[in-house]
Amino acid sequence: MNQPADSPTPHDSNVALLVDYDNLYHIISTQSNGQQYPDEYASEILRELKRYLKEQANAPTAVARAYADYGTLDGDGHFVQRALQLDGIQPLFVSSILEENASELQLYLEAAEVLQQRDDLTQVVIVTGDHSHLPLVQHIQKQGREPLVVSVQPPSEDDIPPFAQGDVYMNALNLLSEETRSDFRTGDATADTEDPPIPEFQSVEASAARRTIAITEEHFGQYDEVYLTPLLRKLSDILGPDHDPKSLISALEEAGAVRLEKRNGYPYDYTVLIVHEDHPDVEEIHADFHSASSYDGDVDAAYDGSADATYESYEDYYADDGEAVETADDPHPDADALHSNPGTSNADEDTGYDASDQRGASGDDTRTNDETW
Repeated sequence: MNQPADSPTPHDSNVALLVDYDNLYHIISTQSNGQQYPDEYASEILRELKRYLKEQANAPTAVARAYADYGTLDGDGHFVQRALQLDGIQPLFVSSILEENASELQLYLEAAEVLQQRDDLTQVVIVTGDHSHLPLVQHIQKQGREPLVVSVQPPSEDDIPPFAQGDVYMNALNLLSEETRSDFRTGDATADTEDPPIPEFQSVEASAARRTIAITEEHFGQYDEVYLTPLLRKLSDILGPDHDPKSLISALEEAGAVRLEKRNGYPYDYTVLIVHEDHPDVEEIHADFHSASSYDGDVDAAYDGSADATYESYEDYYADDGEAVETADDPHPDADALHSNPGTSNADEDTGYDASDQRGASGDDTRTNDETW
């Protein structure tokens, strides 16, 4: 059974994630080119933010709430609420009849309440479209916690007072995939939307470098962008002290098999790795890996084409030269949530909607609840 969204979790650094969804939805609607529904962009931002907090900042989300008058959003408000539930975020309805910014006010009230009730929280993350939330930032700091405002249009350093400068604001567009970021009219925003240089492919011959590509695919292959720090940690755990993960990544970058990109982050900027899927050696290694992974039980000679070799895992194949290899049994922490059962998160199990629901009454969008968000 899922843990209630607001129940304490045993961790040294827990996060409260509070979303000004009304404002987030509105800004996405005006700034994107309409290739997707606004809630699809919002869902990608929120899902990736939770992964970033867990993997890069080592701060899992203990409280997750999104505030909006869902009846005023374009499309089907029930569909939007269900998408939030699947992303592990509790949607809270706030009527805008009496107050235009009612969602923002309700977020402020509950933020103060959560800060009083939850001693385990070290960070409060506010997600918004273009609001600075300066009063709330100052209140969070006075309570001895770290504020982070993730905004589609964050303010410039010149527009905020000294107490909110530094690492308080994060550009939400940096959490989107490279392809999705191109859907936004960013103006002078800090998100990197320039086309990356075309790499010059060179052969990847070293066994350790080829094995690095295989490990990346096995443990992080479901992501378009891989956080570098968890990847280096995983490579170090599997490869052991005989190989330097940073040197292996550098060799792959020189060969055009991967590239590294900087992102604005909190509390520090961070780096993501992007695999060039069209690199000939990457294509070959991925094909071998997935061919071998398709077998149940014995993994035959799909890795190198030899008919006399049988391996239990891809790592065993690359360890055939006598190196000792530790086989990791744990899957990527977010893999189940994103690909098999996204409802197993901090949100309530019962979403309250029929499984046959579709967006809108017009029937022009045929996405069903069976699709992965």
